[in-house]
Amino acid sequence: MILIVYGSETGNSADLAMQLDRKLRRNGIRCKLGSLDHLGPDLKSASIAIFIISTTGQGVLPRNCRQFWSHLLRKSLPGDYLANLKFASFGLGDSSYIKYNYAVKKLHARLLQLGAHQFGDRAEADEQDNPQMTFEYWAESLLECMPCIDPKPRHSSDSLLAPRYPLTVCTDKPRRLAPDAAYSRPLPVATVCANKRITDPTHFQDVRLISLEQQSTDHTTVQPGDSCTIYPENDPALVQTLLDLQHWSDIADYPVDIDPEYWHDTQPVRPLTLRSLIAHHLDIMSIPRQSFFEVAKYFSDPKDSEDGREREKLEDFSSIEGQDELHNYANRPRRSILETISEFSSLKIPVEYLLELIPPLRPRLFSISSIGPHLELIVGLVKYRTILRRVRKGVCSDYFTRLQVGTKINYSIVKSPFRLPSPEKPIVMIAPGTGVAPMRCLIQYRFHLNDTVPVGENVIIFGCRYHDKDYFLKDEWNRLLEHKNFPFKVVTAFSREEPKQYVQNALHMHGDRIAELILDQNASVYLCGSSGAMPRQVRDTLVEIFSRNDRMTHEEASEYLYKMERMSRYIQDTW
Repeated sequence: MILIVYGSETGNSADLAMQLDRKLRRNGIRCKLGSLDHLGPDLKSASIAIFIISTTGQGVLPRNCRQFWSHLLRKSLPGDYLANLKFASFGLGDSSYIKYNYAVKKLHARLLQLGAHQFGDRAEADEQDNPQMTFEYWAESLLECMPCIDPKPRHSSDSLLAPRYPLTVCTDKPRRLAPDAAYSRPLPVATVCANKRITDPTHFQDVRLISLEQQSTDHTTVQPGDSCTIYPENDPALVQTLLDLQHWSDIADYPVDIDPEYWHDTQPVRPLTLRSLIAHHLDIMSIPRQSFFEVAKYFSDPKDSEDGREREKLEDFSSIEGQDELHNYANRPRRSILETISEFSSLKIPVEYLLELIPPLRPRLFSISSIGPHLELIVGLVKYRTILRRVRKGVCSDYFTRLQVGTKINYSIVKSPFRLPSPEKPIVMIAPGTGVAPMRCLIQYRFHLNDTVPVGENVIIFGCRYHDKDYFLKDEWNRLLEHKNFPFKVVTAFSREEPKQYVQNALHMHGDRIAELILDQNASVYLCGSSGAMPRQVRDTLVEIFSRNDRMTHEEASEYLYKMERMSRYIQDTW
């Protein structure tokens, strides 16, 4: 048996692992599929393992890898700990980050240190450059050099495999009709205390301050950098649409039976019916990937489509040659799985294959923006119009708009892996938009700390569009500025006002003081906000201000910034 081990934060690596699982099963190879935390204990006795690992944040492994990764890092492990293991590895990363594909590189190196033997080439895919194509080429080369592969596949590429996680609707059991509030998971429960818009009503984006009260039995003390995991739900109307399209309404409220292996990374809601499964656990509004069409094509009957070509289109979208066409159909217009099922009228999905087609609805992580009795989140709601002129809302954004004060929801706390700097050290915070959430928490923490010990200077460089529309912490920070014993400075950058400025422009303008804090007083730097050009431009600006006034050369400034990253004095969290 081969282990297919993934590390996935958003589901991309898990999806590729499922694709590889199908390829191997077509060759008659038994596979076990799961995250590193789930399958890690099996590595010592395994003979072959294939790792598909995403990099998240500052070059770290995804959360469903970290527990067993800590085990692998133990110094007491002997050099032949994994001597019986042959392995291959594939990384998925984003080249806009400095530590590009760092997670798979670290894992690969550690496996070799523990005596494991590599077969095939390690591949690294870039989210910015067609990772699916990179994966396909790597997977094909892997099949050619695998120690146990049969050159003649047991199953034709045209044959339908049994589902990895079959689903059974238990119509022999009583229906489970329950109000929405009755569905819950074995997780902490919080009560919604506030859900208010903090941007001007005329502003294009609705940014919310959401306040959650923890139950006393579940109370967790929060530190700056901690995150809150929210478990969103699909809109009940959209769930009903899928049930109607597939003629499942009459079985929607019966219990379902699912292989326990499916739940190794999450906890199911109770009661678990077909309706609650779709509502709480399946991402019906995600964009369909190639893997969706690999399975969906088997469930389209040409006789049921108007032009008889729907099966052919599904087959095209599932092929390597059809990736450009798939991009134009799904990715570019942001079509959802639900819309795709609706548009392919011939598509009739057997309910036992539901988990094979629709990916899990992933929990969403939000930086906690407060120190105090309540968990406060600053959330920018996602709502836009696609090129097809359809209004699209983020699943979690739509969930937040439906949350009423008094509603009880499940949540969990994720502790930050980073240590806070010493109180006396200055900090420089750079935060466009809702990236300010963790900075607000850090500022509050140091403000209260200042009552007992002196703290270093706190500089926040905040960017938004307009002073009067989305500068949503203006009043709060003005009150802090009145406390003369708290060393706090606010630098603003408004990108739609004159003079037009972004955070990198404001950083450049105040560069001499920022360089003094960082180079002379060992300040830590925190950057949080959207990915893309901004993080690189901030880095370039820091290198430029470090090398001003003949302090150091450009090369020395770049090395100094890299050293800051290694010492966790430069923390970047972008998305």
